[in-house]
Amino acid sequence: PLAGLSAGVYHYRSRDHLLEQRAAVNDRHWSEALSDNGVLVGISSIYWREAWKYGMRVWRYCQHDCGHAIAAVSYAAAALGWQTRLIHSAADDVVAGLLGLDRSEDFGPAEAEAPDALLWVGDPLVPPDLERMRAALDKASWYGRANQLSSGHVQWQDIDSIHRVTHKSLTLERAPPDPGQRTPPAPLAAECAARNISRRKFLCRRNLAAPTVAHARLDAVRLCVEHARQRRPRFDLEAQRSRAVARRFNPGTGCTNSPEGQSCN
Repeated sequence: PLAGLSAGVYHYRSRDHLLEQRAAVNDRHWSEALSDNGVLVGISSIYWREAWKYGMRVWRYCQHDCGHAIAAVSYAAAALGWQTRLIHSAADDVVAGLLGLDRSEDFGPAEAEAPDALLWVGDPLVPPDLERMRAALDKASWYGRANQLSSGHVQWQDIDSIHRVTHKSLTLERAPPDPGQRTPPAPLAAECAARNISRRKFLCRRNLAAPTVAHARLDAVRLCVEHARQRRPRFDLEAQRSRAVARRFNPGTGCTNSPEGQSCN
């Protein structure tokens, strides 16, 4: 367990930025499964929280929000010097069991929560033992009941159908990537041949290592900038603003179209 925090399952209440204890665990298997190497973060979705507004599209939107949550946890952990890993092998039933989402007596008429993902924030070489943690929860003391978001609901059967067909079972955990076997970058196109361009104006302010930047890449940037400067702007905002002012204060002003463009009297 973390310092000052007893072993168990906690719910993060964003309104008050605090943790609510959902389950108290007094089992050595729980501590052995987690040890002191990190913390396990679970993410879940309540479809009705967005379905009342977006209808059937909510399943995709909840997945989108889950991705944002994963990124937020990853960035926050990295800022503190920790590593975050998505546990790919976890089945939905395991995630629901660890978070207490399968406890119907704690929800009653409240909206159900769908398990999304588990994040391991800690030593990537020592992941938690999910099965031992789940077994330890059999003797845990659970607290709290879910609040109902609204008394009236609209049933979107397609959401339930998508949830069923995307139910994830247990899979094999992916091996961690080997930094020494990264795919080399693709070769540059032939038209981006290197030219003798000074890189000082690109690199001096950042004090970057000059050999790491290819001449051809800088040349491609220069060509794109020159091409953009030569292009005719899509919208002449200043001319449009002048014509709008003229029409506002001189209602009799008329505009005609010609092959050369639009002109206003």
